Amino acid sequence: MNPLPAGTPLLVTVTVALAGCGADSSAGPIAVVDTLPGGVVQVTNAVERAPVWRLELVRQFANAPGMELSDPSEIRVDAAGRVYVLDDAPPMIRVYGDDGALLRTIGREGSGPGEFRGGGMLMLSRDTLVHQDQRQSRAQAFTTDGQLIGQWPSPCCVRVPSLADAQGRFPTPGDVGRIPPGGDDAGAGMGYLRFHADARLVDTLDFPPAPRPAMWRATDGVNGWNWRIPLQPGVGHILDRQGRMIWGDQRGGTFVISRTGRDTVGLFTAEESPPAIPDSVRQGAVDRVIARNAAFTTIAKLDDVPTTYPAWRGMAVDDLNRIWVMRPGARGPANHWHVFDDTGRLLARVETPVLEPERLHITDEFVYALESDEATGLDVVRVYAIRGN
Repeated sequence: MNPLPAGTPLLVTVTVALAGCGADSSAGPIAVVDTLPGGVVQVTNAVERAPVWRLELVRQFANAPGMELSDPSEIRVDAAGRVYVLDDAPPMIRVYGDDGALLRTIGREGSGPGEFRGGGMLMLSRDTLVHQDQRQSRAQAFTTDGQLIGQWPSPCCVRVPSLADAQGRFPTPGDVGRIPPGGDDAGAGMGYLRFHADARLVDTLDFPPAPRPAMWRATDGVNGWNWRIPLQPGVGHILDRQGRMIWGDQRGGTFVISRTGRDTVGLFTAEESPPAIPDSVRQGAVDRVIARNAAFTTIAKLDDVPTTYPAWRGMAVDDLNRIWVMRPGARGPANHWHVFDDTGRLLARVETPVLEPERLHITDEFVYALESDEATGLDVVRVYAIRGN
């Protein structure tokens, strides 16, 4: 299934073919570019023709005594190679040099100036860090050496890892109230307020349209609970370095490039059939729900759980504004990446360890990832070189 925004027009007849770098052009182009009426550009990619990149582990840090991470959630890297890790227990930003040495910490737990609660978001633009603290409905801006330079109110209670853009706009998610909530549109009313570090509100974006997920509903006669049925596809999005929204429906491989979250300035497609979900994985998902809440014992059913993985798991945008899409495969929902340029032209397939798109930062040459160390069970920073690009 390959859903498109409502009102997408038919193709015009003029097409342009682009061959991917490193691909065998005799087999045909990787990307075919078509222009739709109204000027929307659609890129259709042949995933089987993409060259293969790989990730090679080159170093690991934050695992020496006194440097351990406790509950890290986000990671950012600046142009000098300094690494900023948002740790949540206790809340602080840990700053590491490009050699992995701990340089300083920024912030601490609390509600005063320069203090924050756990579970926030971290954004970086040049020499400015912004921590968005949804528990206290405020954002605070720091220099990269830890000096507090400003703060402003921000929406409460929504956490969507976000990137600052090249214009220095910091997006904070929440209820922006531009679109009235709708019964069938889970994204209606939600979006981003974008601020500069001086606390000026610049503009707003809307979340893309999204169907409401299928739910399990349980009650004990007094209390009621809702639980999203696991492993089902949804709608995901990410903001890129230009401040555009890239979003798609996980039932297919078509992605929308949007300026506002609700318009369409470009489309790109990379179809790949997702594999079946092993019954053991599906049953394990059911069992975990019941273990968390016994009220679902007779409600959570294996037959409700999808039998194939979503077509993709998550997205990331690197410092060159390339779009990385995590795809499923033989190793499960996180098998490999497809990497696209900022127009949606497929550049490569990247073989990868199992990484969480929300817990990494990708530069032009490296992937910095928060991962659990198999030997200790503690989270560490691992740095992978991107080979083949």
